[in-house]
Amino acid sequence: MLNIATLLVFSFLMGISSFGSGLLPLYLNLNEMHISLVSALGTGIIISSALTIVLEEGLSTLQSSGSDLSMFGPYILFGFIAMYLFDNLGKAFRYQNLSLDTGIQDRDVNEHIYPESSQWSNLFTSVLRTSTTLGLCIHSLTDGIALASSILTRNMRIGVIIFFIVAIHKLPSAFALTSILLREGLPKDLIYKHVGLFSLSAPSGAILTYIIARLLNLSDLPYYTGALLLFSGGTFLYVGFHSLMTITDNRGRISKLELGLSILGMVLPLVFSLLRE
Repeated sequence: MLNIATLLVFSFLMGISSFGSGLLPLYLNLNEMHISLVSALGTGIIISSALTIVLEEGLSTLQSSGSDLSMFGPYILFGFIAMYLFDNLGKAFRYQNLSLDTGIQDRDVNEHIYPESSQWSNLFTSVLRTSTTLGLCIHSLTDGIALASSILTRNMRIGVIIFFIVAIHKLPSAFALTSILLREGLPKDLIYKHVGLFSLSAPSGAILTYIIARLLNLSDLPYYTGALLLFSGGTFLYVGFHSLMTITDNRGRISKLELGLSILGMVLPLVFSLLRE
């Protein structure tokens, strides 16, 4: 009961914080430079946490199960590949749908993408036609798998760490999602729904993963818990490296301050890991 309660609390906090962060661009005119600096620090934390904490915990869990460690690398790779695929699925939907609208003027495209129909039909159509929302929602489902895997370890420390790792990169993502949707000219009522759907994706993925694991008794087998942690580590590595490549200015170079903050972010989890030893 403690595990499911912890999962529900983390899921609730994650959903509320993501939704709140996504609403900020609707009401505040924040400095993009400040957001970029925070993103640089968060990117460093994500990469370092994956390497020094999550993967270490996954390896330790596999070892405690007495299993062969030959799958250590492949599980990490599977997580990386899964996130790479999920991150690009939205673009595939976008290209497929836009091919039907060739030659239509911008005004007509907007009317086609966001028709006057039922609310659910309108939301479903707009999400399919918006690669950013679709990609981030699929991405968030994988974040939920990572969160659930940490809860299944019955290790509160690793659960809290992964919760913060997920939150660190979800909050800027929610903010960026709303900013992009505003630039694309979506009505505010649709933006609320897009952000709400994004905010629910990770909690839904976490709860669904936990339920499946419990029904199949996977939570009682350290091997599967370790495999999920390694998979999660692979997803975080993709998120971190992808974010690292996008922290550039208009000249295509990272600023000295961003470089320093990203390195600081990489050092902090390492120091934490060494201190707990």
